[in-house]
Formats: sequence, C-alpha cells, structure tokens
Amino acid sequence: MSRLPGAPVRAILPLFFLSGAGALIYQVSWTRQLGLLLGTTVQTAAAVTGIFMAGLGLGAWAGGAWADRRQTGSLRAYGHIELAVAGWGLALALLLPSLSLEASWRLGADGWLWPADLGRRILLTCALIGPPSALMGATVSLLSRHLLSGHVTATGWRMGVLMGSNTAGAAVGALACDLWLVPAVGVLGTQCVAVGLGLAAGITAMLLPDVASKPAPAIGRPPLRFALSIGLSGVAAMGLEVVWFRFIASALGSFRAALSMTLAVVLIGLWLGALLAGLLARTTHRPALLLAGGQIAMAVLALAAFVVFTPADVLTAQLTLPPLAANLSLAARLVLPAAVAMGMAFPLAAAAVQGPESHLGRRTGALFAAGSAGNLLGALGTGFVLLPLVGMQGALLVLACAAILAAAAAVPPRRWWILLPGGVAAVLFAGLPDGRILAASFPAGRLAAEGVLAVSEGAEQTVVVTGSAAGPARLWTSGHPMSSTTPHAQRYMRFMAHLPLLLHPAPRRALVICYGVGNTTHAVSLHPSVSAIDVADLSPEVLRHAGWFAHASHDVLSDPRVQVYVDDGRRVLGSGGPGYDLITLEPPPIAYAGVSALYSRELYARIASRLSPGGYVSQWVPGYQVPAAAVLSLVRAFVEVFPDAVLFVADRQEMVLIGRAGGMGTVDPRRLQEHIDSRPAVGADLAAIDLPDAAALTARFAGADLQEATLGVPPVTDDDPILEHAQHSQVTQTRLPPSLFDVTRITTWCPTCPVPDADYRAESFLRFSNRPD
Repeated sequence: MSRLPGAPVRAILPLFFLSGAGALIYQVSWTRQLGLLLGTTVQTAAAVTGIFMAGLGLGAWAGGAWADRRQTGSLRAYGHIELAVAGWGLALALLLPSLSLEASWRLGADGWLWPADLGRRILLTCALIGPPSALMGATVSLLSRHLLSGHVTATGWRMGVLMGSNTAGAAVGALACDLWLVPAVGVLGTQCVAVGLGLAAGITAMLLPDVASKPAPAIGRPPLRFALSIGLSGVAAMGLEVVWFRFIASALGSFRAALSMTLAVVLIGLWLGALLAGLLARTTHRPALLLAGGQIAMAVLALAAFVVFTPADVLTAQLTLPPLAANLSLAARLVLPAAVAMGMAFPLAAAAVQGPESHLGRRTGALFAAGSAGNLLGALGTGFVLLPLVGMQGALLVLACAAILAAAAAVPPRRWWILLPGGVAAVLFAGLPDGRILAASFPAGRLAAEGVLAVSEGAEQTVVVTGSAAGPARLWTSGHPMSSTTPHAQRYMRFMAHLPLLLHPAPRRALVICYGVGNTTHAVSLHPSVSAIDVADLSPEVLRHAGWFAHASHDVLSDPRVQVYVDDGRRVLGSGGPGYDLITLEPPPIAYAGVSALYSRELYARIASRLSPGGYVSQWVPGYQVPAAAVLSLVRAFVEVFPDAVLFVADRQEMVLIGRAGGMGTVDPRRLQEHIDSRPAVGADLAAIDLPDAAALTARFAGADLQEATLGVPPVTDDDPILEHAQHSQVTQTRLPPSLFDVTRITTWCPTCPVPDADYRAESFLRFSNRPD
C-alpha cells in the first residue's frame, strides 16, 4: 500500500494549492476586465469560459507529451511555467484597464452584433488569455508526472491528494477574491496577489529536487472508454454548474457574495471528492466501479437537491442567519453533495488508466483534456442550447442522463446494476410538473399571487411576466422584479426622461440604457423634437416580451425613430456616432454582480464624451438597495464628472441624479411650463403620473451641492466596484444618507422656486419602505 509522498513530494501539494488559488483569481479577474472591455454579455462570459477551458485541455495534453519525452525535469518545468503565468498575469493586469477598442467595432443595423465583431471578441480573448490558460493546463500533467514517477500503482491516492490540493486552493481563491481582496485592494491589486502566488510557487518549485522517471511494466486498461467517461462527466459537471448558478441567481439574487459562495462550495465539494476518491482507490482497488458509482451518485444527488428545495428555505435562512452564512448554508444544501461525487471522477479515472510509466504524462494529459473538452461542451451547450430549449428543469434531466452515460462508459462487465438508481431517479424527475424547479427559485407565492403571463428561459436570463395584459404587469428577470407598469414605477421612470428633455430647448437624440418595460423609452418618444432614440439592452429575452407591456409603452419599439442595440450600454457609448441630448440609465439592482460598471466614474466620463453641448444625463439611484456609504460612493462618482449635478426624489425612495454637459445652470419654472404647454402629449403623460405642471416637477428637488455632501467619500470605479460588495443578500436594513438631502438649497438650481421648510426634508426623504409596488 502506497504512503503519502516523501518530503520533496509533500512540498508539491502546497505549490499546487497556490496554483489553484492563483488560477481562480485570474479567471474571475479576467472575466471582470474583459466584460468591461468587450461588454458584460453572455457571449463575452462564454468566450472567457470556453477559451479558458480549451486552453487548460490543450496545455494538459501538450505538457504531458513533453514530460514523457523528457522523462525528467517535470518539477523544474512546472516552476518555469508558473513564473511565465505570473508574468503574463501581471502584463494583463496592467494592460486590460487601458485597452479601449470599442470605437472601431460596429454594431449591426438590426442592433445585433455583426458576426465579424463577435469574431473579433473571440480572437482578442484568445490572444489575451489563451496562452496563460494553456500554461496552467500544462502544470497538471507536469506535476502528475513528477508525483507518479515510481508510484504508478498509487495513482488514485496520489492524484486524489494532488487534485484535492489544487481545488482547495481554488476554493480559497474564490472566497478571497470577491469577499476580501477586491473590496480591500481593488481588481488590479487582486491580480497582483495572484501574480505573487505564482511567483512563490514557481520559485519554490525550482529550488526543490527533481525526480527522474523509473521504467515500470504496463499494468493498466485501454484508456479510451475512460476518456469518454471523463468527457461525459465533464459535460454533466459543468452543465450542472451553469444550472446551479442560474438557480442561485434567481433564488438568492446575483450578489457577488452569493455567487462566490456557491463557487467556493462547488470547489470545496470537488476537493472533498478528490480526497475521498484517493482514499477509496487506495483501499478498494476498484477505480472503474467507483468511477461509475460516483457518476450515478452525482446524478441522483443533483436531482434530489432541486426536488426538496423550496422558496421557504430561502426565506427562513435569510431571516435567521447573517447574510454570508445564509448564502453558504443554502448553497451547500443545493450543491455540496453532488459536487463531492463530481470531484471523485478525475482521480478514479486516472487510476483506471494507469499504464507504462513512460506514458504517464500523455495519459494524464489526455484524460484532463477529455474532461476539459466535456466542461467546454457542457458550459456552452447548457447555456446556449439546453436552457433556451428546455429550461432549468429539462436541462437538469439531460445532464443527469449525461452522468448516467458517463457511468455506463466506465462500469466494469457484469456490474450494470449500479446504473439502476440513476435511471430510477431520472424517471421520477421527468414526472415532475412543468415549472416545478423554476417556481422554487422565485419568492414564495409571488408568481401564483400575481398570475403568470409568460415565461422564457434564455441564454442571458430567465424572464417571467406576471399581472394582467391590460395592466399593470410586472417584468421579472432571474427571480428579481425588474420593472413594471404600476403607477409607482411609471412615475419615476417617466420623470427621469421628461424633466431633462423639458429643460433642453430642442432635444434631438436620446439613448436609453436598459429598456425594462419601455416606460422611459415611451416618455422620450412623446417629445416631438426627438428624431432618434437608441435603446441598449443586454437581454433579447426582455425585448421579446415587450409586447406584454404595450398598454403602457404603446409599442414604442415599433416607432421608426427607435434603434435597438442588444449589447452592453458601455459598448454602445463607445461605438462612436453623433452626440446625445439625453442619456438615461436604469440598470438592474445596483448591488448585483457587474452592475457597478454602469455606476462607475469611468462610465460617467464616457457618457460626458458622448453628450452634445448642453446634453443631459439622468441616472436612477435606488439607494434603498445598498447601505448609505455605498450610496454616497455612487453619488461621488457621478459628481466627479458632473460637479453641479442635482438630486431628485421622483417617487417614494426612487432617487434620480441629473447632470448636464457644461453645467446644470438654473431653471425658470415659467419657461419649463411653456415647454410643457407646447408639447401636449408630454403634458398629458405628466398629468397621468400626477406631475401635471412645472411646480410638481421642481417640487421633486431633493439636494444640490453634492460635491460637498460627498467630500472625502471614495467613488465607485471600475477598479473598486464598491456597490457589488456593499450588500450580500436581498434582505436590506438601510437608510438613505441624510447628507444628500437639503431641499432648502433649491434656489441654487431654481432661484424663483419656493423654499420648503427644512422639517419637510426629514419627513419626506428619510422615511422609506423596502417594499415598493
């Protein structure tokens, strides 16, 4: 029986732990940075994931072949590769923030990306992260070669502890990256930490003694069926991760903390599974049977976890536990059992294909490449094919069947009985009512109470429309009530278009970032001088469901003045063209992952560059969604670009920031009323939302001199996305920052407006509810 490696090999495990932590930090950071550069779209995320996985697979295969040819020096080669990855990582950390290529890339006439443009995204992503991903993949084969030399019969145990150390490092990296590092040192500093980990691993490896290969007889099985098994297992595993994250984003919200905690739980499960596989392989010597059993366990446990999960579980955890603990407990309940079974696959497959020591690297590399290819197919196939075609529930069934097929490929002769539990579980799951899993990801009772009009599970998100086709109706995206046609929603959404357009003497062009249900876009269309309205929205599913809200939007997307761009608003702003007289922003929940990019100082600077002289920007500020300190940081980012911006409370707690190219200046209520009277459709729309005249509009003033109110507050930036780390769950207990509100300063913006009593400020603007209509 093999024992744990001696001193030189014991030192390898901490090295691979550091490699795992650094690799995960790189992947998360690159996804963030490339999202800013290429657009925070599902295509960008798929390109990063696909190229990363492909690079790992190709690197593992090439590294294994190289190690077998050399038969010595694997550890030293690993050290050189870690240093190379660290150098590449540092270069990307410094280069990516300075790249700005959008202006040279065109958008199609129908608003969709040109194929050539999508091709450029993929090619650029390949050039930037393909080489380091391949180098990371090579480290698996190189360290496996070193670790197994002279110990081929202990492959299962040694591969278990090796892969376990790597995934344990990745789990620590997942938690550290989003929960501690980025909030503390920013995205650039976080990448520098990963560089430091790589340097430490590389330098240490080069100081350790290397091991030469010792020839050994062939004692293994043909690897082809195990490569097929590990490939199918990779399809099921990565596909399940896609479904897990879709479900968690809906049930818990797309908070960085929830997503990072889920990723960490997956990696912890893989770590525990790898160690368990090593122990079982060491004691039973039946790797093929264990591999098949592990795949069946993964299928059964994944299906069972979804069946027993209810919305009440989410509510109970969020009301009884701190936010991070609630996220951890819910993610562990849903993910951990299947992830442990998932982590058993690679060590057991490696033990099953053990063969001549002269081919150790090739076999390990080929096996890892097969798994990476399966991961790639599972991620892309689930996200772009299964979810849009059959939804989460159907995707889970297909992925469970893939795991059962993986077991069938590995199961030894006369052991087919081990497949029966998987088949029974799949049949029972197939009998669930349609929509059972989707309903479990939504707040308890909300869908049934409001009535479901339409459901669409697409590549970007899950869209649900509830209410009445005659109105009001509500738009849900991935479990969150994104927008609606209730009087409350219409009031603040239309306000943020009408007021700046009425302040402008002759607005011609407008850009609406985030379409929602069309309230803001329709308000813009009512101004007769507006001749061009561009709309940017990431979600084709949202746009396809626009017809359900025609009672409020009046089918504004069919207006010939409207041009829709299905893309990131930042990219549309960077694509060139004439300036805008109004740019409105109404992004999703401001604490969600990636949304900080639409509230950052860099974004506002880009907006300023696209405004025509005297053009306005109008930004929705739902300050009740994050703590007061984060609201101040958001406002600080805005006023560093638009120094004399004015704050309004359009309705209840819905705040709106308005800035102007060249300065806000002052408003004359009489001139404002003249503009209303000269635009009858606008006047009628204002009356419908109970803002019938200039006096009602100016009365929404909440504060000015916002630079003074946010003095010393760090702004939201691309490198320091404060909003993403300010809130960890949907349960909020925050109050708006009092320093922003001073209605007595209205005369700085409207000299002839009446000055409200200061007590009115405290009564009207500091009380708010967390449950808007």
